[in-house]
Amino acid sequence: MAGFSVGGLATGLDTKTMIAQLLQVERSAQIGPKRRKAEADRRGAAMNDLINLMKEVRTAAEGVDTDTEAAAVTATSSDTEKFTVSGDGNALPGNYQLAIGSLAKSQKDMGTLGTSLTDSVQEGTYSIQVEGEDAVDFVVDGNNNTISGLITAINSSDAKVTASTIFNGTNYTLVLTAEESGKNVVYSARDGADWTDLDGNKNGISTYQLAEDASFMIDGIAITSDSNEITDAVTGLTINLLETTEFDKDGPTEFINLDVAADSTKTTDNVEALTSAIGKVLSNLKDTMSSSEDSAGVLAFDSTARMLRGSISDALINRQTGNDGTYNSLTMIGIGQDRYGNISFDKDEFAEALAKDKDGVMKLITGEDGLADRFKDMADDYTFSEGFLTIRKTMYTDRSSDISKAIDRMEERVQAYGDRLKRQFAKLEQMVSGLNQQSSALSNLR
Repeated sequence: MAGFSVGGLATGLDTKTMIAQLLQVERSAQIGPKRRKAEADRRGAAMNDLINLMKEVRTAAEGVDTDTEAAAVTATSSDTEKFTVSGDGNALPGNYQLAIGSLAKSQKDMGTLGTSLTDSVQEGTYSIQVEGEDAVDFVVDGNNNTISGLITAINSSDAKVTASTIFNGTNYTLVLTAEESGKNVVYSARDGADWTDLDGNKNGISTYQLAEDASFMIDGIAITSDSNEITDAVTGLTINLLETTEFDKDGPTEFINLDVAADSTKTTDNVEALTSAIGKVLSNLKDTMSSSEDSAGVLAFDSTARMLRGSISDALINRQTGNDGTYNSLTMIGIGQDRYGNISFDKDEFAEALAKDKDGVMKLITGEDGLADRFKDMADDYTFSEGFLTIRKTMYTDRSSDISKAIDRMEERVQAYGDRLKRQFAKLEQMVSGLNQQSSALSNLR
């Protein structure tokens, strides 16, 4: 019956229009709930935007929560063909002289085998042990007993040795290279395998290049390393040795300068990544909380948004707990808020403070209850599953869902009312049609 359509054929009434108008009147009761649902949806979306922005703040805070990440230095080599250098925030300004006696080398073993990668090798259990590591075994059997199979078995193992070949136009030479320099490698075998007789024709590997440590001097102090990447000689510096310098029988005759200087510009840029993220939150709050006689932002009267704005202001203004130093508040190093509530970052003031007291400035940024610490904690408080913004977003989502269900129930009543009207008008049409037929019959009796 719900699909039955009437058009007033008997009564002459436009019943479709009448029913549509009656249903429109009935649906007018949904206007208020739909408006409230749309408002809840907008507020929920606004909360979600704030959650995402606060997560960006946390990521930015994590990027400057240690001196290594926040502070920056410029480290330079006077001859980048001899060595290159980079520094982190733990490096201190200074000047050094380097002399490089030898570079670290990896052990390399080689053996010329056959004319084809499919030539056979001895089956059995092979073992490789790199200095400081456990021995790694692998098996060569009827499924992989070729030069190619041996190479695949080595490279698929965790032995920290790389296998490759050199082809001279006639024969293939197996090349085994330790992945780490300065580490001795021991090769052993059993169950028929033999590194010194890989192909059964007395052709096997022998050491072509011994492992060797790097040896160099920094300001006359002799240092050795099993790697050419030096990370622990000077705090905060990574030195990559590339070529040796000149020595004679009495010692080094060539020295390469290494200079380390504080880089206030890069340090400022690092900190600005966090202040910019905070600024995006404040800008969002300013837009969504705006209020005037004519209009109001979607979060103009939201207590959680108001609380977040206050939390940010407090974090930027309050003194650092337990700091009795020259710089004990962010406003003293150029970080704060202007009179419009926007975040402010005076880079010149920050650079000046950094030049006067780097440790004091870094304490305000990376220390306990510092800039990074405060905003990591704040982001967690507002965005975790039980965070203030998350709870508020859930409240608006639940409100929207409840209103939506209520609207659905109202619409069901409208549909039922429409079906009832259709049935009533259909009965009216049938009754009038019957009366018309009776009237016509009576007229024929005259």
